[in-house]
Amino acid sequence: PICTPVDPFFDDWCVLALPANLTGQPATAVPIGLSTDGLPMGMQVMGPRWSDLRTLAVASRVEALLGFECTPALAPAPPA
Repeated sequence: PICTPVDPFFDDWCVLALPANLTGQPATAVPIGLSTDGLPMGMQVMGPRWSDLRTLAVASRVEALLGFECTPALAPAPPA
């Protein structure tokens, strides 16, 4: 039988996490803004093994420097 992933886009985002997962390196994803189309963008901070706190510190500093608020604006509820 042919197996299909639960998420049809699994391969699209999995490739971004694969290097860190295979090597045991810590990685932290950081939201960095929105594209011109309003889509969220991010960057990945990776470090050597056992440097989890360093990647978190770098991610925190990037967030502070960019000042990006990642809470999306919610669309108004449709009329009942």
